[in-house]
Amino acid sequence: MTEKDLQKENTELKKRNEWLESECARLKLEVYKLQNEVYSMKYTPDKTETKLKKENASAEREYYLKKLDTRISDFPFPARAKNILLSLECETLRDVVKLQPRDLLKRVNCGRGTVNDIESILRTEGFELGMDVDKIFKKKK
Repeated sequence: MTEKDLQKENTELKKRNEWLESECARLKLEVYKLQNEVYSMKYTPDKTETKLKKENASAEREYYLKKLDTRISDFPFPARAKNILLSLECETLRDVVKLQPRDLLKRVNCGRGTVNDIESILRTEGFELGMDVDKIFKKKK
C-alpha cells in the first residue's frame, strides 16, 4: 500500500468512527427516553390477569383440600409414625396437620425423631403440624 492509500483509508475510518459515535449517542438518548417512559408508567393489571390469578388460587385451594382428605395409609410415614397417628385416631392428613408436636410427644414410643419424620413428610406436601386448616383453606360446604 502506498502512503496515499493509507491516508485515504485513514480518512474513511475516521468518518466511520464519527458516524458510529453519533449513532451511539443517538441510541443512548433513545434508551434514556424509553427508560423514562417505562418508569413513568403505572402498572395496572388487566381483568384477564386478575381473573387468572383468582382461578389459580381457587385451583390451588382445591388441590390442597383434596390432599387433606387423603388417608394417611397413602403417605410414606414410617411404621412407628403410622401406628402413633392411628392411636390418635387420625385417618386423614387433615387430622394429622391439626395435631401439635407436643400432642405427639405425649404418646408412648413417640420421640423427637418420629415427630421429625412426620413433619418432613408434611412439609413435602406443603403442610405442617399445628395448622388451623379450616381457617387457611376455608372449606365450602
